[in-house]
Amino acid sequence: MTFALTPRIALSRPRLLPPTTALAPALALALAVMGSPGASAEANPYYIGVSQSFTRDSNLFRVQGSQNSSSETISGTGIVGGLDQPFGRQRLRVNGTVQSNRFSSNSNLNNTGYGLNAALDWSTIERLSGTVSYSVNQNLANYGTPNTAQITSRNIQKTQEFSSQAVLGGVTRLSFIGGFSHRSVGYSAPEYDAQQFEQNAANIGVRYRLSGALDVGSALRMTRGRYANFRPLVGGGFEADTLKRSDLDLTANWTPSGLTTVAGRVSLGRQTHSITSLRDFSGVTGSIAINHNPAGKLRYSALLSRDTGAESSFLTLTDISGAQVYAVTDNSRLSTAAQFSVGYEATAKIQLNATLRASRRSLVDTLTISNGGTSSGTTGTDTVTGVNFGASYVPLRNLYLACNIGHDKRSTTSALSSSYSSNTAFCSAKYTLQ
Repeated sequence: MTFALTPRIALSRPRLLPPTTALAPALALALAVMGSPGASAEANPYYIGVSQSFTRDSNLFRVQGSQNSSSETISGTGIVGGLDQPFGRQRLRVNGTVQSNRFSSNSNLNNTGYGLNAALDWSTIERLSGTVSYSVNQNLANYGTPNTAQITSRNIQKTQEFSSQAVLGGVTRLSFIGGFSHRSVGYSAPEYDAQQFEQNAANIGVRYRLSGALDVGSALRMTRGRYANFRPLVGGGFEADTLKRSDLDLTANWTPSGLTTVAGRVSLGRQTHSITSLRDFSGVTGSIAINHNPAGKLRYSALLSRDTGAESSFLTLTDISGAQVYAVTDNSRLSTAAQFSVGYEATAKIQLNATLRASRRSLVDTLTISNGGTSSGTTGTDTVTGVNFGASYVPLRNLYLACNIGHDKRSTTSALSSSYSSNTAFCSAKYTLQ
């Protein structure tokens, strides 16, 4: 049920409003531009287009038992655009979408979603370079989130993320790195007040190039987070649950050949909460991502991640083509996720892909506390497994068609989560001019 790009600042109750209330006129304007004789006279770094998608979901609200499930068909009509423009030593990359989502049986869920990703790669005459990026996304939140109030009303999620990274050295063997990031997530439904979250993180460290194929690094990372509306106070207002975390990050990037890349991180850290101490964690987290693109028609990618829920909630899993297949909504103490994706180039215009994924979350009772009670001390786990099969077809340079089918299943060991299964089918078309 996610129809926009992936991305994250909203505190208290964010203003969850669409960036435009005139989607239809904008679509007409885009079509007019596309239909003009000189619209594609020459290639340029900009593109604009329109998209249409249809999704069939057998269990929209992610509830247990087929008798309570809600099948739904969703139509998404949107505008897409972007640019990739170098200037001097800099390079600006932007892409975005605005999409009107309409539900056939639950019209109260109709919404306008949008997404924007922007990044600036910069460098100076000296050996100083870096990247500044910003992303924002608004769409309908996933239903059936563990350890939260179960609702079927409209709940719009808005996420934002800003990050800045600088490197001193670059081409030298030894480089110094530093960065800052801000993330936030907000919801329109009052039942999700306790899940509204923001965090700031800063890191500083070094990176050393052992060879042309391998570099390693080490950095200190400090994180401060806040669930601003976590627990209601008797006289009004809310009490915040604050998060403090410190990590020592050990990283490595290995390119054994031009066909394979491996990126890994191991972190030794400690996280504490001011109210929900059951979420406290001390130990090892990390991730490893592998991409293999042999000269033939097959391509492979694999990902393994282990981290706290506050970090994993910003993790989005994509297939080999880069299309989103699963967006994690995670308020667990610890989450472990794995994914394997394979792509096959059937012809120059037809691509096939398949994705297997699984995640296991360690859950603790925070819902009782956020409702004003005391912790029950209940713990448990849940496991989500999924599979997706997809195909894309590019009959024309500017026309992209894609379809995929998927199946998800969740099992649980406690009342903190619920079991469900769902089947989805998705098809989309996108036409762009550049």
